[in-house]
Amino acid sequence: MALQISPAALGRPLADVERVHALVLANLQARRAAVGAGAPDDRESERASGILRALYWLSGQPVGPFSDGAADSVDRVLWEARLGEAVVKGKPSRFTVYQALGIVELLRWAAGRYDELPGFAPKDAQQQSA
Repeated sequence: MALQISPAALGRPLADVERVHALVLANLQARRAAVGAGAPDDRESERASGILRALYWLSGQPVGPFSDGAADSVDRVLWEARLGEAVVKGKPSRFTVYQALGIVELLRWAAGRYDELPGFAPKDAQQQSA
């Protein structure tokens, strides 16, 4: 599935974001095959599902993970990430802390504020694709 992300919402090439999307899907499928869909305390799967949720929001969903509105600018993406940071720090949400962490990490990475996305986009790969 090709992502339909507004270039105005990104601080890095769309190809990098699409590569991460494919890696996250493959990671989740492999983890589910290895530990089952309902594995207790699978923090990395929760983080990956948060990353996937953020990718789908970037791809044109009208409601963000933490607020209403589309991802139409880098500023909007970073604002959504700031809302997610409150959840990571303990604010109640429909997302677990690890899902919120994945959302925040992906949004900050996609906006160009993080150099790497651990497990999916290492810093070395970013320097090579630049």
